[in-house]
Amino acid sequence: MIKQSVDLSTGEITLDVEWVPEGVMGEAELLEQRRATAKMSMQAFCLMLLQWGILTPLDAEAAARGEWPSALAPMLEALPPEDAAAHRITWSTSAVIRRTHPLLAAVAAPENLNISDEDLDTLFGI
Repeated sequence: MIKQSVDLSTGEITLDVEWVPEGVMGEAELLEQRRATAKMSMQAFCLMLLQWGILTPLDAEAAARGEWPSALAPMLEALPPEDAAAHRITWSTSAVIRRTHPLLAAVAAPENLNISDEDLDTLFGI
């Protein structure tokens, strides 16, 4: 069982593994399960991107307001208009960021923010 807690004053996410039966699940399966359940608020996500220096203060503030960060503008420019609009709508209406959401994978890709899977896991407390 995994318990998640959020410090609202700092945005820090803590995942505590309370009990995982040995031999029931391999490490890869356990990692996938943790990724599938990991999430954080948009506020915490933007604060972490700012803290890690991934977004500038202006981009982090804009992202927290639901605006598309200028650092990711090239990502949208490369997409068909319908897909770009869908990404902007998803971003601007999301209160929670899930570790396994396809938009997060696109944003983290090397040609965009270049955040590795390992760094995403750390960001989400995995």
